[in-house]
Amino acid sequence: AIGLVLLISSAASAASPRDERLYRAAFSAAETAQPPEDSSRSGFFSADWLGTGHKIIGYSALATGLAAAGTGIMLERDYSANRRPSGAVKGMHSFTAAASGTLCVGAALSGLAAYRDVIDCTSVNTYSMHMGLGMLSTLGFLTSIAIAPEAEGNAKLRKSSYSAHCGLGMASGVTMFATVIVIQF
Repeated sequence: AIGLVLLISSAASAASPRDERLYRAAFSAAETAQPPEDSSRSGFFSADWLGTGHKIIGYSALATGLAAAGTGIMLERDYSANRRPSGAVKGMHSFTAAASGTLCVGAALSGLAAYRDVIDCTSVNTYSMHMGLGMLSTLGFLTSIAIAPEAEGNAKLRKSSYSAHCGLGMASGVTMFATVIVIQF
C-alpha cells in the first residue's frame, strides 16, 4: 500500500501544466478542494462514482466495525464471567470483523482511486490526514483479525490470550472514527 501511495504521489508531481494548475488549486490555503470536475476519467471510474462508492464502503466499514465491537464486548463479558459464549455471538463477531476488514480495504482502494488527483503525501492537509488515518485503521483491523485467538471446541479463553486482539481492535476503531472526523470537520 505504501508503494502504491508513493507511486501515486510521484505521478502527481510529474503532472502536465494543465494538471499542475489543478494541483495548486487543490492545495490552496482554503483546503476545500474537491476532485477536478473536468477529469479525463468517465463512466464508472469517474471521480463522482468512485467518490460515492468510497463513502458508502467507508461508512459500511464503520458500521460493521461497530457491530464487531459490540459482539466483542459480549464475548469479553462471557469470558470474564467464566462462561462459554454462544455460538451465534462468536459467529456474528467473526463475520462482522471479517466484513469490516474487507470493507476497510475496499474503502482504502476506492479512496486512492477516486481522490488520486488531490492526494499529496508531502504535506499535511485534510486529505493526507484522512488517508493516513484510514490506512492506519485498515492495517490495525487486519492485524487484529490475524491475531484473533480461537478457542478449541468448548474451551474458554483466558484474558491474556485475547487482550492484544481487543486492544488493537479498539484502537483501530478509534482511528477509524478519527478518519471520519478529520474529513467531515
